[in-house]
Amino acid sequence: MATRTSRNQNNGSVSEAGLTELQPVASTRSSRNRSNMLHTIEQYEGDFGNRVFKYPTHDGRYRKDPAFFKKYRDGDPDEPFWDEQTNLLEMDDSIIQFGRGAEEMGGKPIFQYEGRKSEMALQILLACLDSPYPETKISRLVLPVPTTKRGSEYCEGIQQCAGTHVYKRNGEKKRLTIEQAISVDEGFGTFLYCKKNKLIHRPDELTAVISLGGKDLFGRVFQPNGKLIRKYEFRLKGTFGWAQELEPIISNKLGRSANLSRIMNCLRDRNFVYEEGNHSIDFSGLWSEIHAEIIDDLIAQIDTVWSRLTLPQTFIVGGSSSYLASLVSEELQIYYPSTDTQTVDVEGLKYFAELSNNLYEPEEE
Repeated sequence: MATRTSRNQNNGSVSEAGLTELQPVASTRSSRNRSNMLHTIEQYEGDFGNRVFKYPTHDGRYRKDPAFFKKYRDGDPDEPFWDEQTNLLEMDDSIIQFGRGAEEMGGKPIFQYEGRKSEMALQILLACLDSPYPETKISRLVLPVPTTKRGSEYCEGIQQCAGTHVYKRNGEKKRLTIEQAISVDEGFGTFLYCKKNKLIHRPDELTAVISLGGKDLFGRVFQPNGKLIRKYEFRLKGTFGWAQELEPIISNKLGRSANLSRIMNCLRDRNFVYEEGNHSIDFSGLWSEIHAEIIDDLIAQIDTVWSRLTLPQTFIVGGSSSYLASLVSEELQIYYPSTDTQTVDVEGLKYFAELSNNLYEPEEE
């Protein structure tokens, strides 16, 4: 295998959809023990989704990388590298590339990982943790997961992050100790963000969050103290499920299996033309029908699951939340929060200690 190298070409960020993007938002709180070069981070929060990894950089901004990975093996003709859109992890005789470079080199999207995504939680974290110091301690790691119900595989994966880990990130030797690893339900960070920024106009009443991402479209309701009420949850298909609906029809026109990730990129870019080789397949008409069904299904869930609730405000978030824009209105009391809807869930987790007293205790069914 060729020597691992950096492929950094410039210091600029790339803001096109799906590429690395740096958001000027304050994030991780940390301190440095100069006597022994130990860098201490009081709390670290990231959001490693099925389509995009969202995480803070050491200078207090948020980065968004495509959620792709590629494992390198001995004899692999490709040269592993890292750059401003790619991270490279070396650990336990494994070399795994994450981000745009993994996509370019024929890697797989995380949602197609052959196994449980939670098994890769630690590797993703280590690859994304942007600490310029050789030794780092995280006092409290807080990560959102699809569900924290008892026995959740996601919680098990996050718990495995606790402890001390030795590895290389982008060619540099690292030692990381995580003292406490906490899982919270997706949507909780959005609630914290809206509460902290006084977007919740009636803070003594229930607040709802609808999130649309790669895997799921879900709805959740939070009490004024942030406790999740599980009996009012609902879950529908996200963009991966939409792509699965489109795939057989596009494949039939293509004459071979269409690439699911490429279909999802079309949805991400709102470009409803699938292009592969000499083929160009316009699926805008089909998508209009599917999108109408998505809105109808969501309204039906709201009317059924939340029928007995008084919800002064519902916030719509997620990387694909623009597809739900038709629901946003004062009349329905449905809103977008005043920030990037793709990073709001992780931004809000900055206030975990301040607003939740370091506790997360959802109401069980």
